[in-house]
Amino acid sequence: FERNTVTGQLTYRSSKTGLSAAFSVDVSSDNKSVYVASPTGSVVIALSRDLTTGELTETNRLGGSPTGGFVSVSTSPDAKTVYGVGGSPSGLVVFNRDATTGSITRLADYADNVSGNPLGQVFSPTGSPIKNIASSTDGRFVYVTSTIDNAVSLFSRDTTTGALTLVSVYIDNVASVDGLLAASSAKLSPDGKHLYVTGQGESSVAIFSVNSTSGELTYLAKVTNGTDGITNMQGSRSLAISPDGK
Repeated sequence: FERNTVTGQLTYRSSKTGLSAAFSVDVSSDNKSVYVASPTGSVVIALSRDLTTGELTETNRLGGSPTGGFVSVSTSPDAKTVYGVGGSPSGLVVFNRDATTGSITRLADYADNVSGNPLGQVFSPTGSPIKNIASSTDGRFVYVTSTIDNAVSLFSRDTTTGALTLVSVYIDNVASVDGLLAASSAKLSPDGKHLYVTGQGESSVAIFSVNSTSGELTYLAKVTNGTDGITNMQGSRSLAISPDGK
């Protein structure tokens, strides 16, 4: 769609087909590429974007090994890395991104329950995570939720190679953490000071403060459907934050 920047009105322009069960989409920070997660195709699809018309052209598509059934995709703030979260089998795949073409090459596959990675994901249209990868503004830290393990994992990121190292895991009802049952979506505030996570299984949003030096999280509180006057938040699954952080 083309968007009128004054009124916000959308005008239909075109469609890109052949993206089997396109489930999640993200745009690189340089606006030159669009990435799509395909669960049934079991690939992440890279498309180049015309900066004038917005038209998309596929550059390549890749899967993981063993990770498959991609349900979420996200790009790093520096546009060097693309992340794909799979649910069948579960895992996190890191792809390097070509800055010129936008095409991707597989760097690493972090499988669920290997080397302590709790990355299990529900694999279904109504249960899979949505936008469950959040990166710090400087690209040094990556946060990934797990719908099966009721957890958020903190990874440090090598800003040169893009490789990830597991630092900490925060699990629902462990060490006073709450609100992460079927943790589905993760968003950092624009100032990087807070992380918000939806707990689809308990209709909640968990709130964490973020240590800017270490990336570590501290649980603060949760908001839950049916408490403190909150309504219509049943099965909260996806999050958005206004750019001004308010």
